[in-house]
Amino acid sequence: MQPSQISSLLCGFIVIFMILSIPPLKSNESFASESVFDPVGKVVAIRKKAWAIDSKSKKRVLFIKAAIYLHDTIKTTQGRIQIIFKDKTIVTLGKKTQMKITRYIWQPDNPESEMETQINEGSFRIMGGSITKTAPQNFKTNTPSGTIGIRGSMYAGLVKEDFLEIFFQGGKGIVVKNTFGTVELKRPGYMTTIKGILSPPEKPKKADPKRLIEFENTLAQVNEAPLDQEPLDQDSEQTEAHFFNMEKTIVALDDSTTAPLDGLDPIEPLPVTSSIIGNSVIDSTQNNLDKSLDPSTDESKILFSLLNLGFTGQQSTSVPATGISEYKGILENQVLNESPGGIKFIVNWANKKIIAIEDLPFGAKNLGTGFGFGSVTANGGIDNIVVLGSGGFLDNNNIYALTGSETFGHFYGTNTDAIGIAMEGYDINLNNVSDRIFWKDIAAATLASSNNNTYTGQHVWKGFFVGVAEDMADIDTGRRIFTNTTANDFTLTIEKSDGTLSGFMSGSDFNNGANTLNSLSIGGTIGEPEKSVFINDVAMAAKLTGSGSVLTINSNSGDIKTNGNFMVTSGESQLSGHTTWGYWETAFSEPGTGKNYHLHVPGALWIAGEPTSASTISPLIGGTFEGTYAGKAKGIMIDGTGIKTLTNGTTNLFIDFDATDKITGNISFSEKTLTIGAYSGSISTSGFSAAIDGATSSNVDGAFYGSALEGIGGNFSADFSGTQYHGIFAGDK
Repeated sequence: MQPSQISSLLCGFIVIFMILSIPPLKSNESFASESVFDPVGKVVAIRKKAWAIDSKSKKRVLFIKAAIYLHDTIKTTQGRIQIIFKDKTIVTLGKKTQMKITRYIWQPDNPESEMETQINEGSFRIMGGSITKTAPQNFKTNTPSGTIGIRGSMYAGLVKEDFLEIFFQGGKGIVVKNTFGTVELKRPGYMTTIKGILSPPEKPKKADPKRLIEFENTLAQVNEAPLDQEPLDQDSEQTEAHFFNMEKTIVALDDSTTAPLDGLDPIEPLPVTSSIIGNSVIDSTQNNLDKSLDPSTDESKILFSLLNLGFTGQQSTSVPATGISEYKGILENQVLNESPGGIKFIVNWANKKIIAIEDLPFGAKNLGTGFGFGSVTANGGIDNIVVLGSGGFLDNNNIYALTGSETFGHFYGTNTDAIGIAMEGYDINLNNVSDRIFWKDIAAATLASSNNNTYTGQHVWKGFFVGVAEDMADIDTGRRIFTNTTANDFTLTIEKSDGTLSGFMSGSDFNNGANTLNSLSIGGTIGEPEKSVFINDVAMAAKLTGSGSVLTINSNSGDIKTNGNFMVTSGESQLSGHTTWGYWETAFSEPGTGKNYHLHVPGALWIAGEPTSASTISPLIGGTFEGTYAGKAKGIMIDGTGIKTLTNGTTNLFIDFDATDKITGNISFSEKTLTIGAYSGSISTSGFSAAIDGATSSNVDGAFYGSALEGIGGNFSADFSGTQYHGIFAGDK
């Protein structure tokens, strides 16, 4: 697509947004009955020629500010026209289009108000006004093949003889029906088709981006002149900036300084004092965005990406007060010529926090995986994004940590139906911080699901972890494998209402217990949004930070590096119904030797949840309580060839609280079954422990979760003559 075509599409978006800023007409201009003598609307934008034919078949040429009357038939040939009605309904007609206003009655808040139009030919876009809110059942667009009903929405269509094509572009939804069937469109970017007067509406489907572009071009022709200008010379060179300089194309209606819309006296145009920035209008007296960019850069690219996803709509001006929404879309690298990747966003509207997760598989050594978290503003902006993650192994075993922030972010659509964000930063070499690689990404996504779940209050989680740290210069030598043996050494305090979390991780090296991890900090002080985020029980993330002697290696103490330290929940399925799991990474120069180490996926796992209280467990110890727990497991195997991810992990454990504290069963993978049963194990108020049969050394440590021991979760490690297995497990009773 040529830049001029993209610009034309964006101009169309801008025109609609600017008209939305027009105040409604005075209430004393309303009327209760149809009359061909009262104007029902006015022309606010026009290109080339358009006509109106009144109820007596008299034809008149239309111009900016010309009045529109009941029973007028509006016709275009090679131009287009935009009309605003008294209730603030906006109608745009493309070339070779004919529309008749068959009914129009409007009074503020009157449920008997109505608007009905008949379109027999051409292309159109309709954005419903007050009537669609007070009397949506009385707002209709009729065509030869079917009728469109609206519920406070925006839709567009094409009529060609008895063929009808309808695109839903935002709002609460529309209904398309005829004698042979009815369909409802609720997702922006979806469409339906009626192929003839004897055919029912087809099942809704996602619109083909190419078809959307073709259709938009019928409403906003490439290289058309703005109002009051001569047509552009087709052979002259034009810049994208020209197409965004659209001030002269809008007539601002302000009922405080202009005559009422009555009779034939047109409203005089007012000077437009606002400037167009991105897909928004920033008025000189009211800045309604936290951050905006030149539309020729970041936001224009976002809008085009949204169009490719089948979405067209304006920036949101407000956001929901409660609930959780998930968006899925594409992530496009603006530096390298790569195919788009996947990305998903999850938003907690109550605490106004957002997390973005690259939709890529974890575990591949040469594949970096990133995520970001930040805040949502009341008017639909996105800011304070912190980008973290692994840039992966690129060359000579150099490992790069992902850092960055947003340069632009906003929600789109009347119901926050889409999201767009631009981010940039650096991949920083953890061996040499002066070696950094610039990156810039554009992400666009549409709404995939929403629910009304709420998360409030302070909650304390406890759990287990395993982390394999490798020498970056010699990854197969001297690995440090940190684990904890009690849930009290991995604690998360979560402020769900505030959307932040804090905590710590402590443990020791499975291969050398003298090497320890000492209170590695998770997040920050409660309330520090730049250090952590809580969305829901399966979507959270935090920075990891050190303070003092976080590491003790061979009696030497040290701290972690500045970059490459985080924990994040997994985007994969949960291991049980009572726990949450995820990944973590940290980097450090080994105290004493100075060797650069990195602890990373797939060998860095954690699992946590709200543990069963000690007071509930204590009276059960030595008694008759028993439970069989089944769930899933995740883990890795380390042998002479490196680290391998274990597959198809399952948990099957039987725990008997009698005097012998029997713990039997297995943690099984396709590659290895770890059997537990030769040893009796132990149970305490903080959890349980056991050993793995046949291992040179091993441990299985876990805790109980739920108010009545409904679930378990923990970690495991085992050495079978040099081949090691490490991971996490969980199960429900």
